[in-house]
Amino acid sequence: MSSSFKNITISRIAKMLCTTSLVFGFVLCPPAWAKPAHRFGDVARPPRHGHHATTAANAERSSAPASSQETPDVSAGPIDWLGQDRATLEERGVAIEARLVVDWSGPFSGGSRKRDTARSLFDVNVAFDLEPILGLSGGTLFMDAYGFWGRNGANDTGEFLIYSNIDADDERFQLAEVWYEQYLFSERLRIKLGKVEANSEFAFVDAAGDFINSSAGPSPTIFPLPTYPEPAMSVNVFAYPTDFFYLGAAVYDGAGNDGVPTGKRGPKTFFSSSKSNDYFAIGEVGFVWDGGRIAAGPWFHTADFERWEGGSDDGTVGMFAVAEYQVWRENPKADGDEQGVAVFGRYGYADKDLMDVEAVHHIGVGVLWNGAIPGRDDDAVGLRLSWVDLSDEAGFNSNETALELFYLCQLTSFLGVKADLQYFANPAGDDSATDVVVGGLRIEVGF
Repeated sequence: MSSSFKNITISRIAKMLCTTSLVFGFVLCPPAWAKPAHRFGDVARPPRHGHHATTAANAERSSAPASSQETPDVSAGPIDWLGQDRATLEERGVAIEARLVVDWSGPFSGGSRKRDTARSLFDVNVAFDLEPILGLSGGTLFMDAYGFWGRNGANDTGEFLIYSNIDADDERFQLAEVWYEQYLFSERLRIKLGKVEANSEFAFVDAAGDFINSSAGPSPTIFPLPTYPEPAMSVNVFAYPTDFFYLGAAVYDGAGNDGVPTGKRGPKTFFSSSKSNDYFAIGEVGFVWDGGRIAAGPWFHTADFERWEGGSDDGTVGMFAVAEYQVWRENPKADGDEQGVAVFGRYGYADKDLMDVEAVHHIGVGVLWNGAIPGRDDDAVGLRLSWVDLSDEAGFNSNETALELFYLCQLTSFLGVKADLQYFANPAGDDSATDVVVGGLRIEVGF
């Protein structure tokens, strides 16, 4: 080993030890100002594996009507840059949120290049409750814009299951979501029209929301899913016949699979254009109970897909399944207390005979512990394993496995610091490649 490589490696390890020591110093011996009033996720959680989970979106993720969901006190948590104007706006039906996510990561071993990666994402959204504004009960208008800056770290480390869920191939600022939502029939029916992040409605796992690896969000087997950074125009319909059962279906603009950047576009390609006339359809059926949820559904894309054996298919079909359950609560009688242990899992499938398919099967399992350390009720620690069966026909000679461990230290109600370590076996499905270990730090700020 050359002396220059040794110096680089020692420097990299020293930096990670320093940042990790800083985080755990706050964890074990936090100053008085570092004790938050409540969990950061109640205010403005950063993008969940490529999508932006707003307060409104979290309320929608239940078979129970929205009126039964507890509304978080948004004004109490983030940096109060609006002052008293925030409360005034909310009384009039206008809620404004913003968040900044800054990532640093670097390979400890493996990878094609030994260099650090810095990336950031700034997101701002506004929701209009149309009942106080127009007297329209159950109606919401929502707009979300975000910008991404930095490099895609996966270009250096080569993993298929990308390290960071905010990585993108190009820097951009875009109006990502614009939609109108209406609840009907005593909130047993919900309709959402407009430009939507599909993973905020389908195939999500709430318990995996704090993990950084991209595969904790949408399964890589749902390759045409209109998700970050390419949400798309859509029509979404959900029915809630009972408080424990729901079903939903949607049709999205499928132009993203044809190379059209739907995240930067409006409704043009949804209504067909010279660039694409394809659509993506998805459905989900789920059951929820106290502390748990299980759901599954199919998806379909209408494009023509070339087959490895020759010829083409008029469209393709896949499926997914998700499950999550809080197996232990520290304070079971306390309403809204998230402290405890949750387990979760997911599965995804796509047709291996198609040239566009790289991930054929995907399995992810994990555990999340909120408030694991006494006196640090708003911190979280998680461990997750993700395995993907990569297509032999596409040239992969092995399958990739990713293991992630993180600790989120909630310094204040608006500031969180997350130390993260990930290990990739057979990165990019190459059994001759050196396994990759990547460490990183994420800073999350809510405004």
